[in-house]
Amino acid sequence: MIKTAFGISSNKPTIIAFFVPNDASYKKYGRAANNLTRDCLEYNQQYYIEELSRDTLPDKPTNISWRNWVCRYKPTFILKWLNTLEGPVMYLDVDTEILKKPRWKSINRGVIAVGHHKNHLSRGFSADVSGIFVRNNARARKFLHAWKLKCDNIHLNTADHIHFCSTAMEFNRTIPGYVRRFGGNIVSKRYKDKPTFKHS
Repeated sequence: MIKTAFGISSNKPTIIAFFVPNDASYKKYGRAANNLTRDCLEYNQQYYIEELSRDTLPDKPTNISWRNWVCRYKPTFILKWLNTLEGPVMYLDVDTEILKKPRWKSINRGVIAVGHHKNHLSRGFSADVSGIFVRNNARARKFLHAWKLKCDNIHLNTADHIHFCSTAMEFNRTIPGYVRRFGGNIVSKRYKDKPTFKHS
């Protein structure tokens, strides 16, 4: 099932999100998908929110939790939509809220841009990968393929944000600013200011 907005334009990012329900989480993430759809409509944002079947993902290794395995599908999902759409995309975890109309000029920095999260730190780079701005070009795809390679490696039993941060550091060493952060646009629910997005 895909929930989608009409009138897709290549001039601004398309918000994309997915969830893979199981018996325990279906109501939670199905409700979150409905809420994110409501937010996109309220702020006039073009979007695709997709419910994926469990069969979409490769068989889960025994050493990796189901939640971790689903999260590690992010680069594959983003690549799919980059190849489908013409313009940039803004990936959001499906349980993210949009609190105000996005100011895309303050977000679309670098080839890849993510929010800052002080608890998600790896090798000097911090990132909240619940929200990722991605340009639709070959350089962005190169990064996503490198991130995907780590996420698909069943011998690396670490979370998706750790793989993202280590990949970002590798690319930024070659080309400074390849992956950037866009400040307080995404924060966890414990913060009191009003960012653009809030991930629960």
